[in-house]
Amino acid sequence: MLADAEDPRMAPHCSASASETGNLFVDTSSSIQKDMEAKQCVLLETARQDIQNIMKSCRGSKETSLLPEMAQRMLRCLWLNESVILGLLIPMLNSAARHHQYATDILFMDSVLVSPSLCRLPRYVGGLAYEHPETAIYSRVVKRAECLCHIVNYINQQSTSIDSNPDQSITADLSTVSEISTVNSVSRAEGALKLASLFLQAAVNGLYDSNATTVPTGLESKSGVGAAVRLPGLRQRLEKKEGLFRMHMMGKRVNYACRSVISPDPNLDVTEVGVPLFFARKLTFPVPVTKFNLDRLRQLVTNGPDKYPGARSLETPDGRLLHLPNGTSSQSERRRAVIARRLAPLNADCSGVPFIVHRHLMEGDMLLMNRQPTLHKPSMQAHHVRIIYSSGAKTLRMHYSNCRAYNADFDGDEMNGHLVQSYAAQAELELLASVPHHYLVPKDGSPLAGLIQDHVIAAVKLTMRDRFFDHSDYMDLVYHSVRSIFNVARRSGSGPPALVTLPPAILWPKRLWTGKQVISTLLMNLTPAGLPYLNLTLRGRRTKAELWSGAAPGQPTPLSDVDVVVCDGYLASGMLDKAHIGSSSGGLVHCVYEAYGPESAAHLLNGINLLANQLLKITAFTMGIKDMLLSAEANADRTRRFENLKDLGLCAFADAFELTADQLSEQEVRRMYRKAHFAPSTDQTLSKRMVQLDLAMKNRLKRAQDAVCE
Repeated sequence: MLADAEDPRMAPHCSASASETGNLFVDTSSSIQKDMEAKQCVLLETARQDIQNIMKSCRGSKETSLLPEMAQRMLRCLWLNESVILGLLIPMLNSAARHHQYATDILFMDSVLVSPSLCRLPRYVGGLAYEHPETAIYSRVVKRAECLCHIVNYINQQSTSIDSNPDQSITADLSTVSEISTVNSVSRAEGALKLASLFLQAAVNGLYDSNATTVPTGLESKSGVGAAVRLPGLRQRLEKKEGLFRMHMMGKRVNYACRSVISPDPNLDVTEVGVPLFFARKLTFPVPVTKFNLDRLRQLVTNGPDKYPGARSLETPDGRLLHLPNGTSSQSERRRAVIARRLAPLNADCSGVPFIVHRHLMEGDMLLMNRQPTLHKPSMQAHHVRIIYSSGAKTLRMHYSNCRAYNADFDGDEMNGHLVQSYAAQAELELLASVPHHYLVPKDGSPLAGLIQDHVIAAVKLTMRDRFFDHSDYMDLVYHSVRSIFNVARRSGSGPPALVTLPPAILWPKRLWTGKQVISTLLMNLTPAGLPYLNLTLRGRRTKAELWSGAAPGQPTPLSDVDVVVCDGYLASGMLDKAHIGSSSGGLVHCVYEAYGPESAAHLLNGINLLANQLLKITAFTMGIKDMLLSAEANADRTRRFENLKDLGLCAFADAFELTADQLSEQEVRRMYRKAHFAPSTDQTLSKRMVQLDLAMKNRLKRAQDAVCE
């Protein structure tokens, strides 16, 4: 049995003994090592010779061109001597060393990837076909590569012929080389080889970045490179807003958004934005189907995309998105009705995925508005949507009071609106980003929103002492002032609040209400439940006290209607102007904000805005050019005051230098001023006089200006 067993030293194929085949194996490791060392020595010597040639060519010139072959040899030498350091600096070289003898070879390319022809179809303009820009770049690379091969083959042929006939010599001036394709001598070929390598490198760079296609200075005119059209490379097709990612793959910056010119609308609440019906049909909001909104959503689906309010699409529980058929034909209506009947709420345990209806933008939705540039937090605020049903409306409507927050005006400014796509995001906009919560600027806490122009005029006319209204006008103004309060209650689902009204100020011979009582009614109704009515006193400006009451400066003005006094929510005294309802610190709106919160401040702005609009319909305000001109008496008084300003500088000089005006002449003033102006810095007395002179001049000018203006 042992004799029949195979000899373990037998060869498996030829059955020869190991002693016969053992001498056939030759150890080649030593010969391979010697070949590698020889090649490395040649590489080092060639790189050293390249560096010497470069140093010679740099003499007398600031820069020279380095061919890719030279750079590759230098980096190979660097890898042989400093592979550890290069691996630490560029970690990818460590992985490349497993597949390449010289890891730095991955920094060079000897072939170019070509995209499929389907991705670079020709373009047709005016019936003529033009090749794709990418194809044109490939053609440029191929032509320059062929030119380079032609030069290399010519040099190899000439070198072979010179080696066979060493007495042959060729001389040529490299500066005469004008065209790469016309090479008829070795010297000219060597110069053309350098140019062809540079031009090929520029063409390959153009595949990736057209800005990297430049050639060294002084070579732009060679081979028509300067006249070559700069075609877009890979970077140009990807970058910027017109690139493939942002323009075609990622869509626009924000989906479910609109942008248009803004225009004013005083009939809106300060918390609202007017959206044209054209936008409302395009913007959609996803609504899950429940047993509470089933009938309503079925009606929206039946209306379809074209009839407002309607829906544009439907998302099934399995994730499919069905676009509702548009049109008013009977077939489209039947298809939408069938789809609407398929809607069903979830089971009693609310398990599973519901149907989702993408309905149109509707009134009451929160729209995030933004005007660029976004300089601070209030540049993005959430507004309640008010649909503008006018067929020709294409602009977004805004209220005047929000212009300061957005730094916007109505001379062509554009704004963006974004409809968020979840109820959680809608709640965040309502409670965190809505207009009332941005009443104060984060920078210093000063108010941003406020009424302007016609609303201020109407508020002044409304709160004058001689303004009375009968019962119908009083109730009409009160209705407009508290309308926003009832709208908020209706939107929140709570019942309408109890309306507080006041008895008439005059009972006989006719019941009449004052304008101050209209404001008082508004203040009482905007007070939140459980909180006391407002009590405050706002001092009027000195100019108002002198003009309205006739009192002398500094005297008290009781019952002069200058100071705004609110007692237990009742406006007892004062006329409301821009200091109280504008974007001013310490005004009436600001006090309501601090006392009752942002919602009450928004109700006050809305109330005064709407009742001011209604008041201007009852009693208008007109002003002509004559109203803006000074009377003869006022003009004479202004001229007299200007005449008294001739000695203003002399009086200020006397105050600063502690002299009397009688002691100063023009020559004395010049002498003392020159002495103080050119006094050394060590002289504190004269230096102090110059500072005092500036202060004295400013004080006297301010007093004179106030006297003229008043």
